[in-house]
Amino acid sequence: MQDNSDLTDHELRAVFLKRPGFAEIDRLDPGDLVPFLEVCACGICCTDRKAFAVPPRAMSLPRIPGHEVAGRMLLDMPGSGLKRGDRVVLWPALACGRCRLCKSGRQNLCSSILLFGCHLHGGLAEALFLPRELVPGARLIKIPENLSWHMASLCEPLACVLNGFRRLSDGFQRCLVVGAGLMGRLAARVAGLSGMEVLLHDIHPGRLEQALADGNRFNGLPADIVFVAASGEGAVEFGIRNLAPGGTAVLFSGQGRDCSLGVTHNDIHRREFSLQGAYGCREKDMRTAMSMLSRGDVKAGDLITGLISLEEVPGELCRTTGVDEYRTVMVNGE
Repeated sequence: MQDNSDLTDHELRAVFLKRPGFAEIDRLDPGDLVPFLEVCACGICCTDRKAFAVPPRAMSLPRIPGHEVAGRMLLDMPGSGLKRGDRVVLWPALACGRCRLCKSGRQNLCSSILLFGCHLHGGLAEALFLPRELVPGARLIKIPENLSWHMASLCEPLACVLNGFRRLSDGFQRCLVVGAGLMGRLAARVAGLSGMEVLLHDIHPGRLEQALADGNRFNGLPADIVFVAASGEGAVEFGIRNLAPGGTAVLFSGQGRDCSLGVTHNDIHRREFSLQGAYGCREKDMRTAMSMLSRGDVKAGDLITGLISLEEVPGELCRTTGVDEYRTVMVNGE
């Protein structure tokens, strides 16, 4: 690994979450950390906003949030095919690479996983850092020339949606997407590619109205697939209640501790439906997502509703987003 960085330590700034509900821009004192990626864009997702208000137990403070990262390589990484100056996106975790799940390509389920923006400093910064010995474990995917930085930052959320659909069998005809935010609208667009009828439901009438470009209003008929992309109260119960016998409910969004599925053992037994979890994405999903964005299979530019600077990020994390907003992306110099 050859370090050819032009960035100097004292120049680098980042957004630090210092206590619940308070973040500010500060100079980064890297210590033994190495800058390996110049951050050019980083999406701000619901996970970042939730962590800002209530940091998860695994997140020690101060911490730089952000995991939907696109940027430019600051290092040569021999053996990876990547070199200084390459445009890449980040698979947002480090996995052990040795366990059964990693070896089977399911790195997102590794029990030793370290998440950028949670266990590790994330991408709401001018550069992404890691301890030198961990840099070779970073998984990075090249960005095609026809994608802008901010569009490339959508690779990770699209990859998460693809992971949610990955294990479903063919032959389903109707997909109900519960939740018409960014992830729900991406899910509707992916489902539409398979030729399924796409139905949408959201408790916010305004958000649902905008999303009808991606499908039809839910009509009460049971669906073969229910994709739960909302974490609001009752979202899972609503989805399962409207699942057809023999169908599959994809539990995509995290829920509160008191979330009820609203089903019994006998409900599952008699209706023969399946419950499928979907957590994050694999590196392979990100490569597929990047290809789909580059080819235009999934058009998602309309879902980026704000571009902001690093200086604006602390205020953005404090702000309550409107129903007509989907993804805000921090860009450095675009």
